[in-house]
Amino acid sequence: MSQDFYQQSEFVKPTEMPSTGLFRDGKQLVVELGDHQFPDRCLKTDVPISGAHALIKLLTYNVLAEELNLIRGLVVASTNQLPTIRESKGNNVTVQLGVPLAPTQAARLRSSWPLYTAIFFVVWTVACFAGLYVWNQPNQAAIFLGLLIGVLLGIIGMVVGFTQMALRTSHVLAIKRLADRKVWLTGVHADWLARLPVYVASTGLLQRDLQRAVSSQWLSFATAIGFGLATLVCGPMALLGYSKGMASQSWPEAEASIQHAEMHHHSTSRRGRRSEWWTIDFHFNFQVNNRPYSGEGQQKETSEAAARNNLQGKPPGTKITVFYNPADPNDNRIERGLTNGEIVWIVMASIVSAIALLATIYGMAARARKAGLQAQLDERLARV
Repeated sequence: MSQDFYQQSEFVKPTEMPSTGLFRDGKQLVVELGDHQFPDRCLKTDVPISGAHALIKLLTYNVLAEELNLIRGLVVASTNQLPTIRESKGNNVTVQLGVPLAPTQAARLRSSWPLYTAIFFVVWTVACFAGLYVWNQPNQAAIFLGLLIGVLLGIIGMVVGFTQMALRTSHVLAIKRLADRKVWLTGVHADWLARLPVYVASTGLLQRDLQRAVSSQWLSFATAIGFGLATLVCGPMALLGYSKGMASQSWPEAEASIQHAEMHHHSTSRRGRRSEWWTIDFHFNFQVNNRPYSGEGQQKETSEAAARNNLQGKPPGTKITVFYNPADPNDNRIERGLTNGEIVWIVMASIVSAIALLATIYGMAARARKAGLQAQLDERLARV
């Protein structure tokens, strides 16, 4: 993209702010990265300040390659630092600015509430999962739905918390656009902005942003539809598994004889951490009303020694207690409650439905942005 692309932009001369390279675009502050000077007035409260300006790191995602080329080697005026470009991570750019903030506002940059939010929702989600697992009252569909909703809210809350940790400064200032060696910032006091000259984005820039908003909208809604369809598969399986697990609490029991058993080793490795566990699969026969039935069950151990002891302690012919569905004894298990497979379906249903919900919200936000950009573009073209 040629630098001439941006030269259609217009500026209205400043009114009364002793500043350089600062403009207003609606409710957003436009900062010329390579040539700007902030006045000694707090961006957030518009009160005079003294002392050094606060260093703030702002992150923006998915910057177009053409715009990356415009800021390569560009020194940010207020910090004498180059923007940090990470092309291997989705073209993310970190911009350091030295901005005037009152002490109370600067303190917000060190706020721990995003961490507390993430921790709270991690604990909340684990507690809801534990409730799904240990709740032993049969046929409590209302409680199940409540806990499942709690899991969904917990996952969304964790995403929000971890996102805020990554974008810790976003509750003070946030980048809305990076283009033409400038950043558009939100969160600036209205009176502070009112003293700045007006920046009018070119029609080319508006058209480019409109195209990106349209792409974001369709990508988000496509993601929502995809994970929504996955929810239609996982959701019923999770509901069925939960209802069966809860119903098994009241199933009658029978004495079964183990026919054979097998031990299996499992392991996963993530970020250098290795997890291991062992499972024993039991195959058994039993009778109900003098009719023969067979079944399979699984037990999990966290060590090989415990797994071998379990296996050796139940040789073929060992009598064990099994639980069966009185309506269909072929539906049986060696333990009451939710099985590992049923828990997996519940976890999968929670995750895919949460992603579908987040994608829908993001798509609606992109659609609203598209409508706003279209209105600006239509107004601009009507003046031509």
